[in-house]
Amino acid sequence: MPDAIEEIDSSLIRQLQDRGSIREYRPDPVPDEMITTVLNAACRAPSSCNQESYSIVVVRDIKTRRKIREACGGGQPQIEQAPVFIAFCADTRRVAHACAKYNEPFDAEHSLEMFLVSSIDTALVGMCASLAAESIGLGTVMIGAVRNDVIAASKILGLPPKVYVVFGLCVGWPVEAPPCKPRHPLNIVVHHEHYDGTGMEDGVTEYDRTLAAHYRSRGMPT
Repeated sequence: MPDAIEEIDSSLIRQLQDRGSIREYRPDPVPDEMITTVLNAACRAPSSCNQESYSIVVVRDIKTRRKIREACGGGQPQIEQAPVFIAFCADTRRVAHACAKYNEPFDAEHSLEMFLVSSIDTALVGMCASLAAESIGLGTVMIGAVRNDVIAASKILGLPPKVYVVFGLCVGWPVEAPPCKPRHPLNIVVHHEHYDGTGMEDGVTEYDRTLAAHYRSRGMPT
């Protein structure tokens, strides 16, 4: 199976082929209208059973972003550098409220399915937000390290019970667009009709070589 077919093309496909995480940002502010437009589009993401079990916290205050960076372990300087940090949070409070309103049972505390549904809903919205932002010239990088101390992050963001942060998204004007990081070849990721691990060892070995060459080209440790 070829990795790509050049004759099949669209602006979204090109955007995905060229996308990369941005870790250096200009100090220029991002207008509120742009963030609102991005999030309005992102919330059109698919949602399991139409629950929309997520909430979004937009953080601009530098002091709050500094605290979030500390909760992430002190690394991730882009959290302070990018003018906007967006926390994408799984949120089952609205579902719980709706169930109580109509006297229906709600047992999210003991439901792995609800945990997965809310986390996946949140991830889908976050990815759509990233793509929407990049489509209008902004740069983004996802911050999974916000889960390093999820309790501290919850306190900083003022999250109530039944709400937890899944990941953050730095948004701003990129200093530069870095070269795309290699991805695993499709022939070890995509399977047809049934799972087939044939070629995985060779594919991973080749991927390691490609990724190491990418890091060396950027002067980074492999």
